[in-house]
Amino acid sequence: TLPPPTIPTTLVRAERTDPPYVTDELVTALAASPGFELIEFDCDHMVAQALPAETATVIRKALG
Repeated sequence: TLPPPTIPTTLVRAERTDPPYVTDELVTALAASPGFELIEFDCDHMVAQALPAETATVIRKALG
């Protein structure tokens, strides 16, 4: 189930996870919503632990 298009959605995806937890098909489906943003980080699946400062920036932006 996808979020309604009226809800802004930010997806953080780790690029080194294999197989990826977030598929390209899901990203494509989410991208149909106007408020969708994809952020990809060059790390393994635990983005918040691997890149805490970058994760905090994403959260601060969302709280705006």
